Amino acid sequence: MKKRVLLDFFPKLFSKQKLMLALLLITLVFNRGYGQIVGISGTVKDETGVLLPGVAVNVKGGTMGTVTNLNGEFKLKVPANATLVFKYIGFTPQEVAVGSKTTFNIVLKEDISKLDEVVVVGYGTQAKRDVAAAINNITEKDIEQRA
Repeated sequence: MKKRVLLDFFPKLFSKQKLMLALLLITLVFNRGYGQIVGISGTVKDETGVLLPGVAVNVKGGTMGTVTNLNGEFKLKVPANATLVFKYIGFTPQEVAVGSKTTFNIVLKEDISKLDEVVVVGYGTQAKRDVAAAINNITEKDIEQRA
């Protein structure tokens, strides 16, 4: 009997139009609170204009991310309020707020101070301080003079 009383009460309290309007407003409020996902794309270059492949593009404080392709291009879907972090070995990390932008042209600056001398060996690389054997430096001119 209680079910019947409630079902009879609602049509008197709300018209269909009022109910639909209330549901629409509730939906808009909740969608606004969660933020929107936007598709972004762009390219990453160094200061001389060379496209950089393999740059890590991540959402700050999140798990979303990608890596630039061979042409220095990236595509990603992120929240509109996200901040992107661009990282590449030998370059200063850069943070960019997404906001309403969908296309980005990022220029990374070199950070030579963080690079250590690296020794190339026949099977990998080692830091110069870790090598106990003799070390030779070969310049570009030395290579050009050889057959």
